[in-house]
Amino acid sequence: MIHGVDVSRWQGAYPWNSGEQFGIAKATEGTFYKDDEFGHNWDTMFSKKILRGAYHFGHPGTSAVAQADYFVEYVRQHGLTVNDALALDLEVNDGLNPAAVAAWAVAFVKRVEATTKKNVFVYTDGAFIANGSCSGLTASPLWIANPSAAGPGQVSVPIAPWPVWAIHQYGSAGGIDRDVLNGDAQVWEQLVNLVPVVKYKTVTGKWVCEGENSLTQLCAGKFGNTAAGGVGASTVLRLTLDNSPDKLFANDLAAYITAGDLAKTAVPKGVVLYYPKRVKV
Repeated sequence: MIHGVDVSRWQGAYPWNSGEQFGIAKATEGTFYKDDEFGHNWDTMFSKKILRGAYHFGHPGTSAVAQADYFVEYVRQHGLTVNDALALDLEVNDGLNPAAVAAWAVAFVKRVEATTKKNVFVYTDGAFIANGSCSGLTASPLWIANPSAAGPGQVSVPIAPWPVWAIHQYGSAGGIDRDVLNGDAQVWEQLVNLVPVVKYKTVTGKWVCEGENSLTQLCAGKFGNTAAGGVGASTVLRLTLDNSPDKLFANDLAAYITAGDLAKTAVPKGVVLYYPKRVKV
């Protein structure tokens, strides 16, 4: 488990210097409030390499779509990256019955998901879960408010129909809400996006000419059926490129290799081409 906090403007300019491994900061509420400490919290977490999340305090009495758009727009103004989490704070009903609250929350979550391709953590408590206000939300990671717990990760309220909690808000110290993630940083990365992020590393690729007559034929046979003139003649060709994994294109050759024209000149057998390529981790 890794430890973090959740904050809003009530904590002022929080320093983020107490060993937090993740943090979740209030961004918006309804369609009428933007937390004026959000920018500080968001940027500071990023600069200190703290896993970060943003939450919206929901008001089921007004449009879910409007609130979702208000939230996403404000977070995006401050930069939304692949490892950032988004959350809905669901703790008031605005006088609606549980079924209406649940329907509103589902609509909010679906709108944020559609807009950002991110999971939406749902922050709520045992009473809201028990009375049905969270019906239909179990595909979203649960951030359970249980400040009376004996300690981090010792959830003492029922969470069904969720099979497991993702984040546990277990208490407060010095006016700061304390949280623990049910997993490590890798689990966080897996939870925050609807579509898993594919990671690549760069390795050195190598191609050896075995008798192609010219760069035209070389490109047609190896690199996508396009040839380029003006590329350099050398016994060793070195290349830098940034394109799709495991493919090399003639226009990259033209851009990075100079002197000579291999498009009209035979490629000597044994010429070696070294190039960076991306492979999945």
